[in-house]
Amino acid sequence: MANILIFHDGPGYEEALNTKGHKILSFSDKDPALESAQTHKWDLALVNADLPQGIEVLNGLKQTIPEIRLLIVMGSPSLSRLREAISMGVQEILYTPLEPGELETKVTKVAKATKRNLKEALAL
Repeated sequence: MANILIFHDGPGYEEALNTKGHKILSFSDKDPALESAQTHKWDLALVNADLPQGIEVLNGLKQTIPEIRLLIVMGSPSLSRLREAISMGVQEILYTPLEPGELETKVTKVAKATKRNLKEALAL
Protein backbone atom coordinates (compact mmCIF):
# COMPACT_ATOMS: atom_id res chain seq x y z
CA MET A 1 0.00 0.00 0.00
CA ALA A 2 1.11 3.52 -0.73
CA ASN A 3 -0.03 7.06 0.01
CA ILE A 4 -0.73 8.49 -3.43
CA LEU A 5 -1.44 12.04 -4.58
CA ILE A 6 -3.20 12.24 -7.94
CA PHE A 7 -3.18 15.46 -9.95
CA HIS A 8 -5.63 14.98 -12.80
CA ASP A 9 -8.65 16.70 -14.29
CA GLY A 10 -11.08 13.80 -14.33
CA PRO A 11 -12.18 10.60 -12.65
CA GLY A 12 -10.88 7.14 -13.38
CA TYR A 13 -7.45 6.78 -11.83
CA GLU A 14 -8.79 6.80 -8.28
CA GLU A 15 -11.14 3.88 -8.89
CA ALA A 16 -8.42 1.77 -10.47
CA LEU A 17 -6.01 2.33 -7.57
CA ASN A 18 -8.45 2.27 -4.64
CA THR A 19 -9.10 -1.41 -5.26
CA LYS A 20 -5.44 -2.11 -4.50
CA GLY A 21 -5.65 -0.71 -0.95
CA HIS A 22 -3.75 2.51 -1.58
CA LYS A 23 -4.61 5.70 0.31
CA ILE A 24 -5.43 8.28 -2.33
CA LEU A 25 -6.28 11.97 -2.51
CA SER A 26 -7.04 13.52 -5.86
CA PHE A 27 -6.64 17.15 -6.91
CA SER A 28 -7.35 19.15 -10.04
CA ASP A 29 -5.95 22.46 -8.78
CA LYS A 30 -2.28 23.19 -8.06
CA ASP A 31 -2.61 25.07 -4.77
CA PRO A 32 -4.51 22.44 -2.76
CA ALA A 33 -2.27 19.72 -4.19
CA LEU A 34 0.88 21.52 -3.05
CA GLU A 35 -0.64 22.47 0.30
CA SER A 36 -1.37 18.79 0.94
CA ALA A 37 2.36 18.10 0.72
CA GLN A 38 2.74 20.14 3.91
CA THR A 39 0.37 17.90 5.87
CA HIS A 40 0.58 14.47 4.19
CA LYS A 41 3.50 12.14 3.72
CA TRP A 42 3.03 11.15 0.08
CA ASP A 43 4.93 8.09 -1.15
CA LEU A 44 4.22 8.81 -4.76
CA ALA A 45 2.42 11.22 -7.03
CA LEU A 46 0.63 10.52 -10.29
CA VAL A 47 0.53 13.77 -12.26
CA ASN A 48 -1.09 14.59 -15.59
CA ALA A 49 1.74 16.50 -17.26
CA ASP A 50 -0.63 17.73 -20.01
CA LEU A 51 -2.42 19.98 -17.52
CA PRO A 52 -1.19 23.58 -17.52
CA GLN A 53 -0.10 23.29 -13.86
CA GLY A 54 1.22 19.72 -14.09
CA ILE A 55 4.93 20.54 -14.26
CA GLU A 56 4.53 23.14 -11.49
CA VAL A 57 2.94 20.48 -9.27
CA LEU A 58 5.82 18.07 -9.99
CA ASN A 59 8.36 20.76 -9.10
CA GLY A 60 6.54 21.77 -5.92
CA LEU A 61 6.11 18.22 -4.70
CA LYS A 62 9.75 17.36 -5.33
CA GLN A 63 10.89 20.47 -3.44
CA THR A 64 8.63 19.75 -0.46
CA ILE A 65 9.08 15.96 -0.38
CA PRO A 66 12.45 15.21 -2.03
CA GLU A 67 12.02 11.43 -1.64
CA ILE A 68 8.61 11.32 -3.35
CA ARG A 69 8.32 8.98 -6.34
CA LEU A 70 6.86 10.62 -9.44
CA LEU A 71 4.81 9.15 -12.25
CA ILE A 72 3.47 11.25 -15.07
CA VAL A 73 0.71 10.72 -17.59
CA MET A 74 0.75 12.52 -20.91
CA GLY A 75 -1.23 12.30 -24.12
CA SER A 76 1.68 12.51 -26.50
CA PRO A 77 5.43 12.74 -26.11
CA SER A 78 6.68 16.29 -25.81
CA LEU A 79 10.45 16.62 -25.84
CA SER A 80 10.46 19.64 -23.55
CA ARG A 81 8.12 17.97 -21.01
CA LEU A 82 10.14 14.75 -21.14
CA ARG A 83 13.34 16.66 -20.42
CA GLU A 84 11.71 18.43 -17.47
CA ALA A 85 10.33 15.14 -16.16
CA ILE A 86 13.70 13.41 -16.39
CA SER A 87 15.45 16.30 -14.66
CA MET A 88 12.97 15.98 -11.76
CA GLY A 89 13.61 12.26 -11.41
CA VAL A 90 10.30 10.93 -12.72
CA GLN A 91 10.28 7.14 -12.30
CA GLU A 92 7.60 6.26 -14.87
CA ILE A 93 6.01 7.95 -17.86
CA LEU A 94 2.62 6.70 -19.03
CA TYR A 95 0.98 7.67 -22.30
CA THR A 96 -2.77 7.88 -22.80
CA PRO A 97 -4.84 6.08 -23.64
CA LEU A 98 -3.70 3.64 -20.98
CA GLU A 99 -3.97 -0.08 -21.56
CA PRO A 100 -6.17 -2.00 -19.09
CA GLY A 101 -4.15 -2.70 -15.97
CA GLU A 102 -1.21 -0.52 -17.05
CA LEU A 103 -1.77 2.12 -14.37
CA GLU A 104 -2.05 -0.43 -11.57
CA THR A 105 1.07 -2.26 -12.77
CA LYS A 106 3.23 0.88 -12.91
CA VAL A 107 2.01 2.25 -9.58
CA THR A 108 2.60 -1.11 -7.89
CA LYS A 109 6.11 -1.27 -9.36
CA VAL A 110 7.02 2.20 -8.09
CA ALA A 111 5.36 1.62 -4.70
CA LYS A 112 7.36 -1.60 -4.20
CA ALA A 113 10.57 0.21 -5.13
CA THR A 114 9.75 2.84 -2.50
CA LYS A 115 9.30 0.19 0.21
CA ARG A 116 12.46 -1.64 -0.86
CA ASN A 117 14.50 1.58 -0.69
CA LEU A 118 13.12 2.33 2.77
CA LYS A 119 14.05 -1.14 4.03
CA GLU A 120 17.56 -0.76 2.60
CA ALA A 121 17.96 2.65 4.24
CA LEU A 122 16.83 1.33 7.62
CA ALA A 123 19.30 -1.56 7.37
CA LEU A 124 22.27 0.85 7.16
